Amino acid sequence: MKKKICLLLTLLISLELYSGDIKYFPENVFSQFENEWYSKILDLLDPVNIQDIECNAIRFSCIESMTRSYVIKLTWTDDNGILEVFTESFPLEEEHKISFQKAIIITKKDIESLLEVLSACNFYDQPPTDKNNGRDGAYWIIETKIDNEYKVVCRWSPKSGFMYEIGNKMIDMSQERDRLVLKSKRIIPKKK
Repeated sequence: MKKKICLLLTLLISLELYSGDIKYFPENVFSQFENEWYSKILDLLDPVNIQDIECNAIRFSCIESMTRSYVIKLTWTDDNGILEVFTESFPLEEEHKISFQKAIIITKKDIESLLEVLSACNFYDQPPTDKNNGRDGAYWIIETKIDNEYKVVCRWSPKSGFMYEIGNKMIDMSQERDRLVLKSKRIIPKKK
């Protein structure tokens, strides 16, 4: 009887946690578990579905496995853009909440520089996932919606390659490298 009750409770909790709602990403890109986990972070930090917005956008989500996460989102129309940064509090220290956020104006020249990095890295030719992961690190998710075309790519703790280049470019644009990188205990050296 205890086993049946335990199984029933587990099933009810699973249904509550994994309702199957696809909030931010196209269907069949991520597993249901991944989609729900990433969506919970975005619900907290940046509850915007990039696919539905009216302007151009690039969002970099760094979803940590053991500490806290952050999101950097750039939106623009024709000229300058707005870059927003959101960080989560350290979950072990307090409840999940936004611990820092800011918005800055990004020039058209800086936007073009980021677009050049995307192009040089062949971002749009990359598969959405590569199924590599680990225990302590972070999932890096980059979403783009440019000229109404949406693309999402996710990689586990890149230390080089196209995701590393794009993520670091956005970290530098945020002017918050020390806050984002050092506090998360992730070692991402400054570019020379």
